[in-house]
Amino acid sequence: MDTDIPIEEIDTREGHLKLIFIHWNLFAFRAWDGYRRVGRGAVMLNLNDVTGEQLMGSDVQHQMAYLGERSDTFKNWPSDEASEQVQVYDPESEILVFVYSRDYKPGGEPHVYRLEHGTSLAPPDVFDKYNS
Repeated sequence: MDTDIPIEEIDTREGHLKLIFIHWNLFAFRAWDGYRRVGRGAVMLNLNDVTGEQLMGSDVQHQMAYLGERSDTFKNWPSDEASEQVQVYDPESEILVFVYSRDYKPGGEPHVYRLEHGTSLAPPDVFDKYNS
């Protein structure tokens, strides 16, 4: 898989999905670890003020956080769609990602992606592989 994402694609659905699947293990690890610690929730990816180079390097993990329903900072989900997806996703086989694009404005809604592991390792398996 090509790992370069042209800067003009970073804020597109295709760019978001490419980034998530390139770094599937990182997202799946963060999702399962967060689920274990603070319950159902999502990996949040903040693309504000980043460049394509940062997105493809190890810095991607610094642009992510997990928000779970038992998180100390939890107030509410950022949209009705996000709230609905948090309730129905299967944390053992799927991850939920909220992407805040570079053009995100406070009070706006993130892009919400509910993704199944497919041929990649499921979130608990990724966690076990890298946590042992």
